[in-house]
Amino acid sequence: AFQYAYDHDVFISVSAGNEGGIDGATDYWPEAGNLDRYVNSPACFSELFSNIATVVALDIYGGKTEYSSYGQRTTIAAPGGDNVPITYKFANGKSFSIDQRILSTVPIGTGPSHFGGNYDFSEGTSMAAPVIAGMAALIRSENTSISASETIAILRASADHNPQLDAYVNGGLSANLHKALLIAKDWQGPETLTAIEQDQHAPVINLSYL
Repeated sequence: AFQYAYDHDVFISVSAGNEGGIDGATDYWPEAGNLDRYVNSPACFSELFSNIATVVALDIYGGKTEYSSYGQRTTIAAPGGDNVPITYKFANGKSFSIDQRILSTVPIGTGPSHFGGNYDFSEGTSMAAPVIAGMAALIRSENTSISASETIAILRASADHNPQLDAYVNGGLSANLHKALLIAKDWQGPETLTAIEQDQHAPVINLSYL
């Protein structure tokens, strides 16, 4: 299936996994979420196919979430939400909470009524991967000549380098939609990436893939 997608220029976004917070728990093993030590299929297929992005989940502060799997095999990080609300308290004793999770579609009628039954909050790398898939769709809509492999290169070239992520994501890269669309808008082919300033932490394109 992955080879077929590659042959037909289909972009794929894969969740890294949610084993990052597990450390030797029952049925697991130490560092279960470290993809550099253990293979998590299909998350590791991004090493074999240049049209696949493996996505790590970020929290509201831009760091890796506790639960997200991680490693230098991963491609990029994007917001994945967290299940711990932030509560603010005022001097008058009143307070309010902000949900850190991601608002997502759910099977029709299964969500809360105040969202019409079709949306609800959730968290996980399964929330982060669709963010990257959506970014890829916007990039390729901006310029239909951009291939799936080139989309990966644009995502990485436009990403922000976050030192907090160096140990968890290849190049410490956090997705930046605005920068990605600017590159896509001016796209003239792979040589476009050699003409822009790139962070030394993040080589973004392997011409042997293209």
